[in-house]
Amino acid sequence: MSNISVNVQVESTTLTASSDIPQEKEKEKEKEKILRVDEYYSRYSCRHRITRKTRQKHYAKTKKRDLKTRAQFEKYTLVLRRVINAKGLPEKIEIDIKSVKLAGVIRDIFDNVETLMLGRSDESPAISPDALFLAWDELEECEAKEKLKTSPDHQLLDDLSITLAYLEKDYGTRRKQLQGLMSDGLITFELLCGLFKPHSELYTNKNTLREHQVLRFVSGNEYEDRFDQRFYKVYACLITHDGENLGWARAEFELPFFEGNLPITDLNLFPLDMHPDKESIRQELADRGRFFNALVKGPTCKWYGTTALYSRERGRGWGYKEEDWEEIKFLASKRVMIDPLAWAIHNHSYDILCRPEVLYNSRLQWVKDHDLIFCNHRVLGFSFEEKRWGAFAVSKIKEPRWNEAAFDKVIVPKGQPELIKDLMCDHRMRSETGDSENPEDDDDDDDIIKGKGKGLLGLLSGNPGVGKTLTAEAVAEVLHRPLYTVSAGDLGTCVGDVDEKLNQALDIIRRWDCVLLIDEADVFLHRRDNNVSLERNAIVSIFLRRLELVMSLYQLKAKGSTSLLIREQRLTYSCEIMNRYFQGVAILTTNRMEDIDDAFMSRLHFKFEYKDLDSPTMVGIWKNFLAKEISRPGGHINEADLEQLAKEYMLSGREIKNAASCAKAISRARGQKLSLELVKDTIEKLGYAPEARCIEY
Repeated sequence: MSNISVNVQVESTTLTASSDIPQEKEKEKEKEKILRVDEYYSRYSCRHRITRKTRQKHYAKTKKRDLKTRAQFEKYTLVLRRVINAKGLPEKIEIDIKSVKLAGVIRDIFDNVETLMLGRSDESPAISPDALFLAWDELEECEAKEKLKTSPDHQLLDDLSITLAYLEKDYGTRRKQLQGLMSDGLITFELLCGLFKPHSELYTNKNTLREHQVLRFVSGNEYEDRFDQRFYKVYACLITHDGENLGWARAEFELPFFEGNLPITDLNLFPLDMHPDKESIRQELADRGRFFNALVKGPTCKWYGTTALYSRERGRGWGYKEEDWEEIKFLASKRVMIDPLAWAIHNHSYDILCRPEVLYNSRLQWVKDHDLIFCNHRVLGFSFEEKRWGAFAVSKIKEPRWNEAAFDKVIVPKGQPELIKDLMCDHRMRSETGDSENPEDDDDDDDIIKGKGKGLLGLLSGNPGVGKTLTAEAVAEVLHRPLYTVSAGDLGTCVGDVDEKLNQALDIIRRWDCVLLIDEADVFLHRRDNNVSLERNAIVSIFLRRLELVMSLYQLKAKGSTSLLIREQRLTYSCEIMNRYFQGVAILTTNRMEDIDDAFMSRLHFKFEYKDLDSPTMVGIWKNFLAKEISRPGGHINEADLEQLAKEYMLSGREIKNAASCAKAISRARGQKLSLELVKDTIEKLGYAPEARCIEY
């Protein structure tokens, strides 16, 4: 004998009539319009067969489906089927809606709610009794509106009256209990099915980021897990971007079993109307949804300074299920790039951060105003400071802040910062305005920048700690672009890894219009010769090819699809070029200028060599980090003290920054003002000897 899979568990209150007895007239009317039957399982035909309800199991040989038996039920408004499984046990109760007009009303009430079971075209719509109970208020409203019409539909009124009489008989007591508890803000586990109405707005903040989230109710049922523990599962939908599409997605929530009465607001999920601050939350989420809708339209650089999420596999399973992943908090600071599409390209398609997935038939081009409150509380992107993909709270995302005076912090020989700043300002101006209005400017041959106003490739060389990285950061600030940093460790040391990871990095900066910094690029710039291994020569060749490709793309302007032929590598690249110049800046840093391959030197648009720090330069760096302490009235440290520090301690920029930061922290902890003696004591205890080597800052 085959078994029937059980998906719905019916509460015992639906199996027996309540003590609420309707009037005699209504009782007779119900007998004529409501039929209660059993649907049992036939072991011979492997089908269900319907008989008059006797509260007993039946087995009978059925050769074919008896349409006449089905047809005899059409005269009823409702047919209540108690489904009995193959073991002869009651499994659930379903209601067949035989009235066409009543079915239309219920369809309107449960529009887009997974409660109606349409079945085959020759069958009536079916609904669970608990779901019909949720529509009680709407059915009463429909009856009242129909009665007010000048020409009411008497057949519909009759069907509505029959349905409401059934609900009063089987659910009257439950409704009174539910109304009494809800008036006090309480609920029991057994009455959870009556808490969530069709299309109701549900509220929760039980997410990892503890953000407000409103969802639209879809359906709910009670279940038991494998340990026989009861729980109530709610399906609700929200608007999200899963990395590929924008649209409605379905989420699941489990409400564990609880004894007695519980405040409704203590549930993990509850109706928004029960929240004491519902109006302010609606307004806040509408504004947030409008911002979310703007964020997911394309890559956009923003500012972030709080907790974000990244994901990792638990190390079990295949990574295809949600339980195979876990969300981890991390502190994301400074600039982030919000780009769900790029996130999907560079991450696992089963990653938990892209859940729930947008339903195929629920994709959207934009979010309507009345649906803004349902937008997801988080969005996918990338943190530049932590170099990590993650999910960011929409409410914590701010507009980026750019430091126009960043080059004032770059302490290098006089004239160099001004020259670099002028190059970047000219570059930004041409990026924003496009081609020069004067055709003669396009023919200028500038010795400093070839292809003026287009891609820039620069090299900064010098010992560690002289300001190379800080210069790249200042360049990004002046250009109003994020800085994407790649180190030799990120790219690897074998040919395959370098080619793949460098290609990924270049794809990212093309898409995001970043300033690319390849830090400590000595291994990729080293001169090729016969005394070096073939693999190292291959790495240099790959590095050169990729950089040449991306700089060529920077300098192309075309409409539609352009085929770029690079003859040196005998490769044809077909690339989609935007209808504007892509203004790119790539900066490489090295400590060994004398070992750079000649092929790189000929392709550089600019190169600068930084000398070791001298005393005046170190004094300037000390001023940068102790400016507030020096200018504070009654302070215990002055510029003369900084000159003394520069003479006594030959520190690098990083060491000066660390010493200043630690000294300020110690002074705050001790509740005393910063002094020269405290700074000296900090330097000594940190182990910074006068002859210490410089460290990059």
